[in-house]
Amino acid sequence: MKLRTIIFIILLALGILPILTLVGVNLRAHINQHETVETKRTAAAAENSFVSLNARVKCIKKSLLQAAATPLSAGLTPSSLDPAGRQRLAELLRGQLNTEKMILGVRLLDPSGNQLISLRRNSDSLEAAPTEAAHAEAQSQLLRKGLALKTSQVDTLLTGDQADPAATRLSLATPIPGAEDGAAGVLILDLAPDLFLDAHVDACRVTPAGTIVHVPATFPDLEPMHPVTPGADLLALFPDLASHLAENRPFVWENGSGQSLIWLPLIFNDHLPPALWLGTPVDRSAAREWKLSLIYNIVGIVITIAVIVSLIANAIAKKIDRIKDAILTGLDSILNKGRENVQFNWTGPREVVNLAEELTTLASRYAITRTRQQEAEADLRQSEDKFRNLTASAQDAIAMMDHHGNISYWNEAAAEIFGFSAAEALGKPIHTLISPRLSESGQRDAVAEKPMSDGPIRETIELITRRKDGSELPIELSLSEARIKDKWNSIWIIRDITERRRAEDETRLQQQQLVQ
Repeated sequence: MKLRTIIFIILLALGILPILTLVGVNLRAHINQHETVETKRTAAAAENSFVSLNARVKCIKKSLLQAAATPLSAGLTPSSLDPAGRQRLAELLRGQLNTEKMILGVRLLDPSGNQLISLRRNSDSLEAAPTEAAHAEAQSQLLRKGLALKTSQVDTLLTGDQADPAATRLSLATPIPGAEDGAAGVLILDLAPDLFLDAHVDACRVTPAGTIVHVPATFPDLEPMHPVTPGADLLALFPDLASHLAENRPFVWENGSGQSLIWLPLIFNDHLPPALWLGTPVDRSAAREWKLSLIYNIVGIVITIAVIVSLIANAIAKKIDRIKDAILTGLDSILNKGRENVQFNWTGPREVVNLAEELTTLASRYAITRTRQQEAEADLRQSEDKFRNLTASAQDAIAMMDHHGNISYWNEAAAEIFGFSAAEALGKPIHTLISPRLSESGQRDAVAEKPMSDGPIRETIELITRRKDGSELPIELSLSEARIKDKWNSIWIIRDITERRRAEDETRLQQQQLVQ
């Protein structure tokens, strides 16, 4: 793993860890708090919508009740109206209700169910329509409802529209007050739910029994396996709604998948069940946008930290690479090029500056040490050259025996005297190679041999040795010792005394002849 990668991981962990800790500790509580506020806001929105819906209901009820009081205020009795009276009453009702675009029709029935007045909206105005006998089941039901009400009370009925079977029509019925106790008839208003509930176009409409009568195209799928469609039983799909619908109060309901609806009752009579329940999806876009914004902010912070950390790690890695290159270049200059004045100079933290100073000092000391070593090596080579020249020009054989008894040096004179080359002699035991033994005179003059481990030996003795060809050779051995690397080494200086022995023998022979 590269250094910059390690630095990046460490710095990223140090930068992100506090954020992750903060998010882990506070995010859940913050989200819960936000959801609580959102729930309260939704409940408040439900209350506001309910107030607005009630205001709309009161407005249409007021128009209905004013229209129902028109016959009495005009001195007209519905059951005894002649054609002129019907025409006059129809004009009065048209004048009162024509501006309400949501009103599709107006019907006035006497207590027997006879339809006295019928107005239908044609384009933008209410116009007289042919009267029909009250044989329709819906109209009979409305008549019974209206006659059972008290004055100023309203009842409703949701029916299909004859002009458009796929649509529904909301009919309102209220009794017409008479001169005496009892209702003089029933006034019915037919409303277009889409116009009356234009502020709730996104709402699903459900009867108190749970039957779905309208589902807008934008309504969400509450249950993918059981889609919400007109005619379906909502309480069968969601049984937990039954207890809420029985309270006739607005409420916020959430299904198992987290989707929420505001349910509002459409109430025209406090003593009767609502005409409809309106289920409007709760707009959670603000909450989703807030959560997405929070996630985007966290991701943005993490990415920003990652970029900053990457730049810092890259800068640190480049700084370290420059230091490494400077060190390698300096070492190459010191070790291979022999430069003496090598300087390391870096800017940055005090530790880096101190490192540069210490490396500069170390380079200077190394240069001094190397110079001294080179001088010592030159002196050593000079000494070795002198030693080689001295031993090479010597007439006597010079050999050196290490502390193991093996030959470690063998000069040219030794090779000439004994017949063994340096390659043949080096590393061989010297006693095995030349087989030295004391001569007769050497035995007389020799002293007791002193062990090498007892200290240096300096003595001269005469020995008889053998050459490579097996011939014997009288020699004079000057033996001394020296310590090399704390080890005793013997130095043998060997002189061929063959001629001297011959001269001594001749002299001895001449002396004997003179004596005789």
